[in-house]
Amino acid sequence: MSELPTTREALERIWALAEAEEVELSRRAARQSDNLGYTHEVVCDMLYELQETDLESLDWSHWEPNVAVGTFRAVFTRSDIDDAVTDELFVEIAIRPDSLYVLACKLYGSPE
Repeated sequence: MSELPTTREALERIWALAEAEEVELSRRAARQSDNLGYTHEVVCDMLYELQETDLESLDWSHWEPNVAVGTFRAVFTRSDIDDAVTDELFVEIAIRPDSLYVLACKLYGSPE
């Protein structure tokens, strides 16, 4: 197993892949983001805005070898609607070499 990326390396990878819209959502994360009213583009915007202070943990995936998983608690304000809505989110992302795989995207503290 290779060395776990630093927080900065993980974020730079997330930003690059989010900007390129190389983002896939698990069925659970797709349902959660739909419940929030987030389109694929909004999810990409939210991922692009993640910061070091949002990171709660960075560990290896239990399912994919050499894939880091980042867990974030982020505050995100949507820019795609007229009435600014700010959400506090729990976001979990598998940082694959060629894409991001969002495992969870829900309101922080929400059971679903």
